Amino acid sequence: IPTADFGVGLLGKHKDGLVDWQLNAVNGEGYDKSEVDAGKTVQARVSVDPMAPQKGSIKLPITGYVQYGGSSTEGVDPTIIAGGAVGLDMPYVTVLGQFLMKSQGDASGMGYSASLLPRVPKVVTGVVRYDHWDPSTETDDDATTTMIVGASHHFAPKVASSLTYERTAAEAAPDTPAHGVFVRMLAGF
Repeated sequence: IPTADFGVGLLGKHKDGLVDWQLNAVNGEGYDKSEVDAGKTVQARVSVDPMAPQKGSIKLPITGYVQYGGSSTEGVDPTIIAGGAVGLDMPYVTVLGQFLMKSQGDASGMGYSASLLPRVPKVVTGVVRYDHWDPSTETDDDATTTMIVGASHHFAPKVASSLTYERTAAEAAPDTPAHGVFVRMLAGF
């Protein structure tokens, strides 16, 4: 959804964090465009964490998401994005699985991701992630896979750096992957 747009958003949290939800509906054209076409976007997210009411150090978030985006161009089909995620977060490890699908008319894409983040609290967090994205489920040999392995360190609650090795391979050319070592810095505020 555009970050500068007219619309309405609602969100809430219930039962000590057991259920967390969000609903947005916006013009879809940005605040400087008038309401003259079908370019609207609606999104909804619901997360359930059965461990939240216990107020412990273990979290088990389960999330579902859907987005409908009407096109501002006449004759172009709307876009539907749907996804889900499930995770397990404990003091020494986080495990996360995600699924995403996108469709527009007869075209559809689908992907999934799995992450493992083992950690020594306040020292280092390991990173192992596998992503697979197929932009067109009707076309052969157009998917890509990415593998990330590395480590990160938080210098402060919202300041971190990481060192990772990343390898991306196209299904059509698995013998010629793109790969490299990356140093990244993150600062939040």
